[in-house]
Amino acid sequence: MLFNSTNDKRKGRGWLLPAALLLPLTLGLACLPASSDGQQPVAYPTGPIANATFEQLVAHSWAIFVGNVDNIMLSKADNGQPYRSIALNVEQIVKGESASQVVIRTGGDGAGAGDVKFSTGERVLVLLDKGTGQYTIDGGVKGKFSIDGNNKINGTPLPDFIAQINNILSKQKK
Repeated sequence: MLFNSTNDKRKGRGWLLPAALLLPLTLGLACLPASSDGQQPVAYPTGPIANATFEQLVAHSWAIFVGNVDNIMLSKADNGQPYRSIALNVEQIVKGESASQVVIRTGGDGAGAGDVKFSTGERVLVLLDKGTGQYTIDGGVKGKFSIDGNNKINGTPLPDFIAQINNILSKQKK
């Protein structure tokens, strides 16, 4: 037996290791501790939302904005883990509350494989969550779309891409 052998000096405590391993999986996400600025932790999508379809992400998102990245500030949480605050000048509100600029908090320093990448001056469409009281990218890298110089996202004209989003949202209301 793997965890509760009769020769194990920890007899009766064989459930500790499996419970410790399953707890993060049961929660469905991993969080950084709160930062020194008192902000809530950044949630990384590892549960169902990380595997969501585009339609599910659109429906789940608190806000969807088109805008230009104005500033990227790198900070560290109390435990030394990096996070970034992305200042986005809002050009168009597809879903959500009115805003001229929002700050999006994203984990990592931008260099990691799973980090959502941003660059100053970049034009983007972002699907945002606000479950922790601050904006985060909904679905991780699946929730950020770069808009090229021809006003297209992955070859699709921006107005058509937004029409697809509005179509999903209209079906959601029914």
